[in-house]
Amino acid sequence: MDIDLLVSDLMKAERIPLTKKTQKKTVVQYRMDLYRDVNTKLMALRDNISKMRFSTDFSGIKAASSNENAVKVSGSNPGKVTTTIEVKHLAEQAKKLSTGKTTSGNGLDLSKSLADNAASFDTPPTLDPSGGATSLTMTINGVDIDYSKDDSIQSIINKVNQSSAGVALSYDSSADQFVFISRQTGKAAQIDAQDTEGNFLAAIKMDSTDVPTGKDAKVVINGIESDRSSNSFTQDGVTYTLLQPTTSAVTITNNNDTDAIVNKIKEFVNNYNEAITLVHKLTDERIVRGYAPLTSEQKKEMAEEEIKNWEMLAKRGLLRNDALLEPFARKMRSFLSEAIPVDGTTNLSPMDIGLGTTAYNGSAADFASAGGKIVLDEDKLRKAIEANPNQVEALFTRASATSGEEGLFQKMYKQLNTTISDITKKSGKAGGSYNDITTELGKQSSKMELEIKTLEDRLNRKEEFYYKQFAAMEKAMSNSNSQLNFLLQNMG
Repeated sequence: MDIDLLVSDLMKAERIPLTKKTQKKTVVQYRMDLYRDVNTKLMALRDNISKMRFSTDFSGIKAASSNENAVKVSGSNPGKVTTTIEVKHLAEQAKKLSTGKTTSGNGLDLSKSLADNAASFDTPPTLDPSGGATSLTMTINGVDIDYSKDDSIQSIINKVNQSSAGVALSYDSSADQFVFISRQTGKAAQIDAQDTEGNFLAAIKMDSTDVPTGKDAKVVINGIESDRSSNSFTQDGVTYTLLQPTTSAVTITNNNDTDAIVNKIKEFVNNYNEAITLVHKLTDERIVRGYAPLTSEQKKEMAEEEIKNWEMLAKRGLLRNDALLEPFARKMRSFLSEAIPVDGTTNLSPMDIGLGTTAYNGSAADFASAGGKIVLDEDKLRKAIEANPNQVEALFTRASATSGEEGLFQKMYKQLNTTISDITKKSGKAGGSYNDITTELGKQSSKMELEIKTLEDRLNRKEEFYYKQFAAMEKAMSNSNSQLNFLLQNMG
């Protein structure tokens, strides 16, 4: 008697309640996944709106120079202030040159060592450190730079340039002279170069008593003269880059940047449409019958792609007509048609400036798939911004204590916060535990998990019972057969 087969067949019927309970738990977790997917999109939309819901963040202002050959500008002054600037002179780096030719006329081979070049120097370089010194050393702006006679001239140059001395050293082979240039501009920049051990600096004809400094730029901004250590500086949100002295004042204006505003709104529209498309898809799609969640045994017999397609169908319709998402979608759509006071006498709605929704074209399927999405009329939006940027700004960012009079972004931000919070209470955060009892669906999943464990314990006991029963039956049958054989042998 095949006891394993008999027990297995009996247990199939016993396991039906466990399978159904496990599938119910999986459906709950599918719903949690779908809610979390929605919340991810809604949070992305909220973050996008958060960056623009205040007027200082929304407005696109761009600084422009009347003479870009002399003064370039970037950034903007939020107050749209017009500025004038005169450049008396530019900031300069400190510079230190050899006082004469380094060699007798043959020049130096930078790829060869100091020792190999020694005979070419007009002033022979020291090749070996004296006394107890272990290396040759020069000190530049307080930074010690060690070298040896075996270092190539280029290597010594590289050591200087890669140090923290704040200078760059180079060799002009045509002039047969070296030059130090400070990396920074301004009067604080200097080149203080001294031989500490050896005489490399003397050999390249550098005067140790000469400590040149840089020069500050001198500008006049709105009639006020000031010095600047760099030719690039930022004031009142505008970054100035000085290119040459001026003979007359350069005017810096701060005007609305239509392209910047349009790009911000286009980014919002893309985020909005992604979120609202997912919401409509989940609330509109119907349940596909016959696609219950797969059991672990069923998955073992299927390919990975088959499992993926099955689970996709099993999730369909789980949020159809959802009581959280459908009202949210309707509310968001209604915001697009609501008029908002943008000044003392004018009310505008988003549709008035080119943010419309899909119109019904006779096809219910097309309308259902695209319903609620924003259709952007970019030309209309540009014209509205150029005609009255302040009204457009108010339409999106206006703050008001009166319900219905807030700007579009203010309304949407509040609604998104409410819905994201409600979804989180229902299904938890993305990546969170399915059995989080602080959430509505997590509590259901946790309860089912306990019920499943109880059923599994009961089934284990049932299976053990069946094995004991069949074992006893097999033993009884064996004893019976033994007695029968005994009787038959004695009767013979």
